[in-house]
Amino acid sequence: MSEYLISTEPATGAELWRGAIGDAAAEVAVASAAWPEWAARSVSFRMEALRRFANVVRARGEELADLIARETGKPLWEARTEVQAVIENRTLAPMRPRPRMAVTGQVVPGIDRPVSTPGKLVAEPST
Repeated sequence: MSEYLISTEPATGAELWRGAIGDAAAEVAVASAAWPEWAARSVSFRMEALRRFANVVRARGEELADLIARETGKPLWEARTEVQAVIENRTLAPMRPRPRMAVTGQVVPGIDRPVSTPGKLVAEPST
């Protein structure tokens, strides 16, 4: 068994990238340990983190689209659409204007329902 996951371009067989195969259970444990600190962060902090992620994806969008197209055989226009979907649907959708919410004394746009973590209300609709 290979120690790497290797992605190849279907049209040429050329290697596009390789990544070390990790221990999924260990990675889940790391993510689980980080969850309480993340959940304790303010909604505005988490929204800013998503915004920064979107900016990185946007800055590398053409590179990512090219890789997706080569790896899957999709046309480049479709791969660009997929990159844009990552930016919009997974990172910016929570920030789209909706009825405003009060979050720890601040009004934060983009939240349309109460937000909570176990045992703690983080945000509720503003009046």
